[in-house]
Amino acid sequence: MDTAAHALWATLVADQMARHSSTLAGSSHAEFLAACAALSLAPDFCYHLPFLAYYTAKMGGPQVQARDFRSDVRNIFYLRLGDDQPPPAWIMRVYFFSHSFLFLTVTWGLLFWVWPAVALPFLVGWGSHLVADLISHRDEYSLRPLYPLWGRAVPGFVSWYYSRRFNLMNYGTLALAATVLYGGIAWR
Repeated sequence: MDTAAHALWATLVADQMARHSSTLAGSSHAEFLAACAALSLAPDFCYHLPFLAYYTAKMGGPQVQARDFRSDVRNIFYLRLGDDQPPPAWIMRVYFFSHSFLFLTVTWGLLFWVWPAVALPFLVGWGSHLVADLISHRDEYSLRPLYPLWGRAVPGFVSWYYSRRFNLMNYGTLALAATVLYGGIAWR
């Protein structure tokens, strides 16, 4: 699933939680939604930002602008150094770590103990990201839920990479869910 869709789904889930939970009554609704949305982006930013720096340095620093900008954006988005060059191994380790349910659980436990106000937005944002990616990532980007303790990949059911059909269905489902939840459609 693309990064923007993660934020939209996390916001939708967080809003429904906030509307139907008495335990969230003390927190600001907008702050809770913003925190969940921001934290849903974090797993991707954990590896995209270092890769962006690496890619820029590897491909010639400031001269990157002189080449095909669209190709550069696509390569950065899909973690490629070129058409057939995979990302460096250390970037993939960062990816697997940031997309690990083990990391999610340990970090949530620490946050719950040290900074309880952030624990639930972290769990909703980061957790919704991992659940969506568990379903929609295949091949080399399949999640490794217990990484780094266990490196076995769990392939998703569908692959969103280069798939306009998946992205149309994803955003269509998101629009339908928002319409049903907020647009007044009543199913009888």
